[in-house]
Amino acid sequence: MKKFSVFKAFTIIELMVSIFITITIIASFYKLYEASLKTERSASIRVAENLMGEQMLDTLSESFRLIGLNSVKTDLRDDGTGIFRQINTETSPTTFVYLSPYGSPITKVASVSETYPNCEFTLFNSASFYTNISKLYFHNQNGFFKTADGESSISDIEYGDNGVSLKTNGFNGTPGSDGDECKDVFPVGSLVTGEDFIYTLKYSPALSDNYLTLDYTKEDGTGGGNLINFSYKSSKTDNFYIMPKFVIEFLAEWKCGTDKCRKWLPNGTEYPKNHIKEITAIRFGFVLLSKKERITQGKPGGAGTLPRYCIFSADTGSTNKYCYDLEDLNYTASVFSRVVYLSNYRYLKDQSGN
Repeated sequence: MKKFSVFKAFTIIELMVSIFITITIIASFYKLYEASLKTERSASIRVAENLMGEQMLDTLSESFRLIGLNSVKTDLRDDGTGIFRQINTETSPTTFVYLSPYGSPITKVASVSETYPNCEFTLFNSASFYTNISKLYFHNQNGFFKTADGESSISDIEYGDNGVSLKTNGFNGTPGSDGDECKDVFPVGSLVTGEDFIYTLKYSPALSDNYLTLDYTKEDGTGGGNLINFSYKSSKTDNFYIMPKFVIEFLAEWKCGTDKCRKWLPNGTEYPKNHIKEITAIRFGFVLLSKKERITQGKPGGAGTLPRYCIFSADTGSTNKYCYDLEDLNYTASVFSRVVYLSNYRYLKDQSGN
């Protein structure tokens, strides 16, 4: 009599069920993995976009904030040679040309000796002082005084642990009389800035040549460089960001009867140049759009389903000049805006009596 061994085995149905369960688990993990990749990509795009936008905001804000710091009241003229050289917000490209000492050392007098005009100074914060500086402005109770023209305007520059020391070889203007004690002409704590530069801000909305740039030169047209160079050209294959919207406006304050009137002046009949003595603040903003696809999907159907991004909220109409309507949900848009009050410019007007 033969004995047969009994073996247990899976049936076809059991195998099919186990395969189905395995596939379901793998698919679930794959979906989770795919979703995490999309989330990470979207977050990376947003972070990169915010870093770029904030950098441009800060650079523009700092150059705006110091408009008029080194100027005298004659710079409040509107003939294209004053503080505001050119303002064009009506046609493309948007252009704003202005004077500001941004980028120059801004510090204070730590100690001073010798007799005017050949003073010896020690200035705080040597880190803000660089070798290309050829002129300095010293601010005292009588105004703003620039060191004499020429390459020998300042000399014997030495860097130390407590600041930078230098000698002045004369001044433009008359902050003091020959033989006066320098410490009486420029007391300790007096503000010191570098010379003015001419800044040119330009923006073009055209997608074939979309850009925002900020360049600067010395007042004599020499030197200078580029602070912002954001551009998109349709011929390039590595373009990832565009700026479909940029707005800049100027706040004017003036007396209207017994009251004070305030209004943002964008363009048209209220061209800011006509109100140059009344401008007290600048506001600007832009929409930054990433062309990197964060997800893969079709465009949603139906009107009014895409979000709107508004730089300023004063105008909420359908033709809002401050807003941008997103064209594709596959792309990421961010809004950046800032208001910069020109406190130095306001102070200058008060002192000049205008």
